[in-house]
Amino acid sequence: MPHTLTAPDSPPPGGPRSPRAGPTEENMLFSKELMERARPGSTCVIVTNNFHAFRAALTARRAGIDGQVVGSPTAAYFWPSATIREFVAVFLQYKVVNLGICLTLILLGVLAWLVR
Repeated sequence: MPHTLTAPDSPPPGGPRSPRAGPTEENMLFSKELMERARPGSTCVIVTNNFHAFRAALTARRAGIDGQVVGSPTAAYFWPSATIREFVAVFLQYKVVNLGICLTLILLGVLAWLVR
């Protein structure tokens, strides 16, 4: 993304930028490639919406990026739909584990009901 965060009266950062932009995971892989080329073993800060910070941290870990994820404020009216969307996205990213847990809980509930 071409936007930069700078303090007033400070020069713009001079680092390289990825000419490609796409989904979060793709952007992180491109950025990792740029960081490794410029300074191997470097760390970074990933800035995203606060509702998206958890999933961005999971994605950064999967991409092998050493960094912190920071969430920026989001408008209150957008929170409900964004939170539901993020929940579903994380659930589906780990669907085997999550569905296994759900099925185990359902089976335990059925067993408890049968035993009573």
